[in-house]
Amino acid sequence: MKTTFLLSHAAAGLILAAGLTLGSDDALACNGSSPYLGEVCPVAFNWCPVGTLPADGRTLTVNENEALFTLLGTTFGGNGTTTFGLPNLNNASVVGSNPAASPSGLGVASGQNSVALTTANLPAHTHAATLSVNLATTPALAAKQARGNDTLPQAGDALATAITQVGPSVNPVSSYIPAASAGSTVGLGGAVTGFSGTGQVTVANSGIPVSINTIPPQLALTYCIATTGIFPQRPN
Repeated sequence: MKTTFLLSHAAAGLILAAGLTLGSDDALACNGSSPYLGEVCPVAFNWCPVGTLPADGRTLTVNENEALFTLLGTTFGGNGTTTFGLPNLNNASVVGSNPAASPSGLGVASGQNSVALTTANLPAHTHAATLSVNLATTPALAAKQARGNDTLPQAGDALATAITQVGPSVNPVSSYIPAASAGSTVGLGGAVTGFSGTGQVTVANSGIPVSINTIPPQLALTYCIATTGIFPQRPN
């Protein structure tokens, strides 16, 4: 069935300027029988209809697409004199543009498929810890059950059985012995020990960045942009 359209001279001029021929297959591009030039739409097959091109970021020549260039300019690429770019929606989702809020200006690409988290991403927090000393194996104060052989303590010496030197004058007492010397080590009572300080709890792999997926559930379709159609008019 043939459909007859009644158009004003102004509307007909806009259609012709945009390269749309009514009644041809080109008029069936994108959404509806008369799409707006530059309109983007998804289809559920892997090719774009006549009158559209894939919205894949490709570059077009200005002289062959003047009407579309008038609308897009270099928002999506190109040098602005001989070439201009189409929006690239491959592996990307669409977000409403907001010129006043970066990075949501028209044509601005943002976001990433994944992000690496490190300890810098953890909020400030604390962990409870219990510290204790096992006096059975680590005496607070120890002595060797062996005769001392040092009258002056040396680094690492333990207390030992004192040996008094007999002579015509007062002699120092040998009451120290190297800790590695033979003889059993015993703990002495009456010593009170305490400690204080700061520490940290280390989490396994805390220093290795771990990437997490930031992509929400998606369904892949083919996005097309109308390269022929009605030239849209700005509202008054």
